[in-house]
Amino acid sequence: MEELYEELEDITFTEEERRCAVVMCLVNNNGNIENREIQRATGLTMRYIQKTHKKLEESKNPRGLISRQWKSQEAMRTRRDENFVNQVREIVEKTPDRAFRAIGNDLKVNPMTIRACVNEDLRCKSYKMQTGQILSQANKNRRLLKSVKLLNKLKHPLERNMLWFFSDEKNFCQDQAHNSQNNRWIASCPKDVPKVMKSKFPATVMVFGVVSSEGHVMPPHIFEVGLRVNTDVYLQVMEQTVLPWIKGVVGDRPWVWQQDSAPCHVSHRSLAWLDEHCYDFVTKDQWPPSSPDLNPMDYFVWGYLEAHTNRRPHNTKASLITSIKEHFASI
Repeated sequence: MEELYEELEDITFTEEERRCAVVMCLVNNNGNIENREIQRATGLTMRYIQKTHKKLEESKNPRGLISRQWKSQEAMRTRRDENFVNQVREIVEKTPDRAFRAIGNDLKVNPMTIRACVNEDLRCKSYKMQTGQILSQANKNRRLLKSVKLLNKLKHPLERNMLWFFSDEKNFCQDQAHNSQNNRWIASCPKDVPKVMKSKFPATVMVFGVVSSEGHVMPPHIFEVGLRVNTDVYLQVMEQTVLPWIKGVVGDRPWVWQQDSAPCHVSHRSLAWLDEHCYDFVTKDQWPPSSPDLNPMDYFVWGYLEAHTNRRPHNTKASLITSIKEHFASI
């Protein structure tokens, strides 16, 4: 007999079939059956059986429960009357950062009732709070001045058809990247969702990247482990790696070098070297600080790379470096 059932095709029961199985066990036994016995017979979780059992006792409508029609529209609205809606509105206006669960505990109702009231009655939604840069008026004025200078540089270049090169550095970690808001996993049970494991002191790799305004991508430069990027290191990378690659790309075309205002980038030696070797470059007085929306390395390249290289954790730093190089080449 066991061999016969081993040969059966795999089957996944629907939600309605699961509710029907629990209801049948309860109705056919007049409620004189333990939840654990139903669990052994159906293979369902204890929480699911307890929840269905409670709904059956509340609704007294087995068929309606199976088809999920055990509550009428009028019954659903008995709690969300005008007085209740006004209470929720008052709480939301006073403390808009309160969680639905906390409001539900205060009003002795299910959090889903609060959610429905906020969405349907108040016509509001619970949005994720965002972070922003604190800027004084003086900082805003400096950003505006630098933005105007940068815009003028774009409108009035030294020559026509100039090629722009954007640069930036980033630390990549061996651990898997995780976004609690966007990373999802489709499963029938929370136990089936794998955990994103984090190490206490993950190894990191610093990468220097360059892209052009026409889509040229320089092979990433990987800094040595523990190396502090100062002016000497930066100029060495510019002389031995970046400048030869740029010359191979531009040929005889005029070009512009962009960099942020990191200390090693804006030191006197670095600026003197850029003035001597670059056709043109963006000075620290022209590039607005904290402006990731102006640099494609910030608003695209790094995010794209991290999404692909850190989709899974890396056991070794060599594996991480190989992945970074492979995905850089695919941009």
